[in-house]
Amino acid sequence: MGLFSISLDWSMAGGRGPLFMPLSTQIHEILALVISIFAFFLVYSKSWHGAGLNQNFPFLSASLLTSDGKPYPYRQAINTDGTANEQFIQTAGLPFFTATFYLIQILTSVYLTSSLSHAVLNNYHLIGPLLKRMKSPEEIDPHRVVCHKYRDFPIWGFAVMVIVSFALTFGMSLASPSGISFAGLLVALIVSFLMTLAGGFISAVTGFQVRLTSGIQMLGGLMFPGRVFQNIWFTAYGAGSAMQAMSILQDLKFGQYVHLPQYIVVYSQLIGGGVGALATVIVMKAILKNERDVLISAHGNGVFSGAETAASQARAISWGIFSRRLFLFGQKYSTVSWGIVVGIFLPIPFFVAHKFWPRYKFNLFNVPLLLGITTGLYNCKLSDN
Repeated sequence: MGLFSISLDWSMAGGRGPLFMPLSTQIHEILALVISIFAFFLVYSKSWHGAGLNQNFPFLSASLLTSDGKPYPYRQAINTDGTANEQFIQTAGLPFFTATFYLIQILTSVYLTSSLSHAVLNNYHLIGPLLKRMKSPEEIDPHRVVCHKYRDFPIWGFAVMVIVSFALTFGMSLASPSGISFAGLLVALIVSFLMTLAGGFISAVTGFQVRLTSGIQMLGGLMFPGRVFQNIWFTAYGAGSAMQAMSILQDLKFGQYVHLPQYIVVYSQLIGGGVGALATVIVMKAILKNERDVLISAHGNGVFSGAETAASQARAISWGIFSRRLFLFGQKYSTVSWGIVVGIFLPIPFFVAHKFWPRYKFNLFNVPLLLGITTGLYNCKLSDN
């Protein structure tokens, strides 16, 4: 778990960005670290759900496993079109997860919906004013007032980008064997919009960059089960679009704070996005060509690791073809699905308690932040391994 380790790597010091982290976020990080240490140790040592120490399961793993902790032959469980190979699944049985990763999936599902309810509870009083055309001067960000003297990027320009993006999205899904329906892709984009609002609020207030991939992958598997490739596309546009949107909003806000004209910031984003996409493709191809053996190894080499890809792949298969068999209510891992329901209501007690006893500062306890940090710690440690 990395206890009592010290890093002198200066790249780690600035890895969180140039802005400071609020004290409440730092306290949540320490609390999440302590909770994760004891929780992971407890569920693994007690062999929770028959997938821990006694069954020789790995301590940290995002892979699909057999009942004795060995890698599950998932490639044989799917057909070339991404559907389930029913004959093989009946022979090999259903896959298992190690106890710690099962716990992380529960926390991820709770975090996904709790972030939405947390954002609504803390911003319900702003919804009305946002719908108004005009605001009083005291309601406007003073940095925004300074930027009024500059020319804004036109609204029709943003509309054109949205239309072009939608056209490319649905066009590519039709032109490729994605397996995702029009309704599925539309739902993914709607989920992306909602999570941009919720995740953007948490990121703006706490400085913590939320992770959406695994949670949205779960949601896509429950709503549109049966195909692995469909789940991958749903995740790419449900989570990837939200992360890109939050990055764009962050840059726009930075530009406003330093009083840059909005159109210059948008032009810079468009140019940087094009150059960045090209550079990413080139670097990705180089890494895949030169570090392939490292990426497919179990633990990487400390510099390159395929852990995140392995985790995403395992989730795509488990939620793409096993969602109804593993996670539906009444099945082996149904607690993950129940977590989606619990997450909606979990922030409410702290919100109500703050209304009745404001001096105790219950509003400072951020449920999605705590859960998001805990799941992030697992992914980081998995990548280190």
